[in-house]
Amino acid sequence: MNERWSFLEEEPIRNLGWARPHRETPAWQRAIDLAVACYRLCERFPQPEGRELGTEIVQSAAAVPTAIAIGQEEAEAAEYRQQLSVANGKLARLEALFDLAERLGFASEQDTAPARTLIAHLHELIATLHDRLGGIP
Repeated sequence: MNERWSFLEEEPIRNLGWARPHRETPAWQRAIDLAVACYRLCERFPQPEGRELGTEIVQSAAAVPTAIAIGQEEAEAAEYRQQLSVANGKLARLEALFDLAERLGFASEQDTAPARTLIAHLHELIATLHDRLGGIP
């Protein structure tokens, strides 16, 4: 392995991502779990009132694993960090959309709790990945 990519041999970063296919990374796997949870949550929204909000939630949730996968395919750490920031932004958007769904009565706090737990876990995974990539050009 050339020197530029030697950091991938270090156990901590390999456990977090970049050294293996995106489908095998904990962040991507949890992001897919989140997308599925969001889809199932939105299926229960009243129709037609909740259709638009449900679409926004599902699209935001689907963007998280997509950003992680795109970032992992990037050759430069800075580009990967950028995609991780995109994923974090989508997670924050999801939290706001859950707040709105709860206020509108489309979902309860109990309904959104599993997805919120996944969001918190993803924030931690992404922050750790972002930090580990911080010193890599």
